[in-house]
Amino acid sequence: MRFATVPYQPPSQHNLEATCIHLTNYAINKNHPNFVFNTDKDQAHVGHKRSLSSLWTLLAHSGVNVELLQ
Repeated sequence: MRFATVPYQPPSQHNLEATCIHLTNYAINKNHPNFVFNTDKDQAHVGHKRSLSSLWTLLAHSGVNVELLQ
């Protein structure tokens, strides 16, 4: 899964050029100064590009029944 490097804001005339607000595309976000690379497979919860299993863990810790989603 991929996370944007900048918190989402609804599109407006003032932020349409700020692609990192609207897109989670790795090729775009990896060059943003806020982008965090995950270099440690044991730290799956770190970084802007993560595994799907880290999403299941994150959701489970938030109280979501991930069995219903899988």
